[in-house]
This record gives sequence, structure tokens and C-alpha cells, in this order.
Amino acid sequence: MDTSRPSTQKQYTPPRTFTDEVMAKILNDISRGAPKKYAAEANGISERHLHLAIAQGVTDIDYGENDTRWARMVLSLRAIEMNEIVGCRRDIRNSEKGHKGAEWTLEHAYWRHFCGDAKIIQLAEKVDELTAEKFSHEKEDEKG
Repeated sequence: MDTSRPSTQKQYTPPRTFTDEVMAKILNDISRGAPKKYAAEANGISERHLHLAIAQGVTDIDYGENDTRWARMVLSLRAIEMNEIVGCRRDIRNSEKGHKGAEWTLEHAYWRHFCGDAKIIQLAEKVDELTAEKFSHEKEDEKG
């Protein structure tokens, strides 16, 4: 199991159940349309671990390590997302009045690129993230 990371920060250590077979099942579920959260949880991996693995893969790619298992997972996810985006845009272009389902998918699943309110949504997510982080620190202080 390769979890090498060229940065000096702590590397991601996956749970033992996050095997290559489980990763393949998660990627298959995502390619069939399941949100990442549900694909991971349906295969016994928490959403948090999936996002940590994705972050590790992005870091590996940033440092030129494209052949780690996490980098390969991120590259597979990017290919799945690219196929969906291309398919949606093709459906929209081929329809005289647009294709509402494809438009909805682009605006909601890939909102950072296709939604007019992307900056507001990103700000709201950052506020939620900071609130959750503050709450977890307060909880740790109570224990400590």
C-alpha cells in the first residue's frame, strides 16, 4: 500500500478497509451517478476518509507523484467528472431548448464552474467549515 507523500506534513494513513477493491467499487458507484459521500459510505468508508484520500492524491499530483494509489484515484475521479460534464454539455448543445436535467447537473454537481452564485455558495461552505472546526476545538478543550 503506497501512501508516500513528498511533503513534510503528516501523510494520510487510510483505514485497513480502504483497499484497492473498495476504491474500485467507490469509483464505479460514482461513475454510475452516486454522490461521493454515499458511494464511500455504501462501501464502508467514511466521507471524511474519502476526502482525506482525495486531498492526499491531489498533494501527490502537485508534487509530481502521479503513480501513487491516491493520485490514481484522483485522476480516475477527474476522468469520471470530465465524462459527465462533457455528456451534459453535449445534451444541452444538441437540444434546441436546452436540456434541463443536464443543466441542473452542471449547476448543482459542478457549481464552482457552472453556477452564477458560486462565490456565495463557496463562502457559505467556508463558514460551515470554520464553524465545525471551532466546534471540534471547543469539544477538545472540554475534554482536555
